[in-house]
Amino acid sequence: MQDTVAATLATVAGITPGHRLVPAKVGRRNDTSTNVYIECPTWCVIDHVNEPEVHVEDVDHSTLSSDVTLHSFDRPGLAHVLMAMLKTDPASPDFRLRQAHVLVDDEREVAFLTPETAEQFADELIGFASEVRHLARAARLHNRTVAGSSPTNDVDFMPIDGLLKRFGVTVVENDGSSVELAGEPGDMQLRVGRTVPQRDRDSEARRLLAEYASEASRA
Repeated sequence: MQDTVAATLATVAGITPGHRLVPAKVGRRNDTSTNVYIECPTWCVIDHVNEPEVHVEDVDHSTLSSDVTLHSFDRPGLAHVLMAMLKTDPASPDFRLRQAHVLVDDEREVAFLTPETAEQFADELIGFASEVRHLARAARLHNRTVAGSSPTNDVDFMPIDGLLKRFGVTVVENDGSSVELAGEPGDMQLRVGRTVPQRDRDSEARRLLAEYASEASRA
């Protein structure tokens, strides 16, 4: 019934593109609350009836969160969580919060990001993830060495310039946005997009060469 009413009202009222008309419960108590119809972004997952607000101005919109959870081996019961979600607060006095934005929450502080800063943050996370993977390889190699086994290669420790020279890699820039390794040792090309940050270039080059060395050792 509510869906039929919403569809009828939407046809009459002319809803903003990317929105739908949905009921929202507002009021201080259940016995005095009432349902009103509001514009809701199609990406919003909030049930505005079962999650009522005191005033219609308090209604905001959100997607489900994308989460990353980290557990420390010395405190397995403690979880570190980083969450990100799409939000908008139509009645906020801050114009930036009225617009769609990305909220990042580490359960202690929140950061509000514009689409542009969210993209920059995502690029930084990609580089950070590559660095963490490099650190993991270095830790594993160290542990094998300390345990008495010989490391298969020193890709994880050699400076990146020396590493490229050792494999005979020529760096070639292109108009792409990725890092790719092509060719054979002595005649290799590291094809790098001009927009790729230097830190990402180095970490991706190390990762690709480490994968190549690992595959070559098993051949």
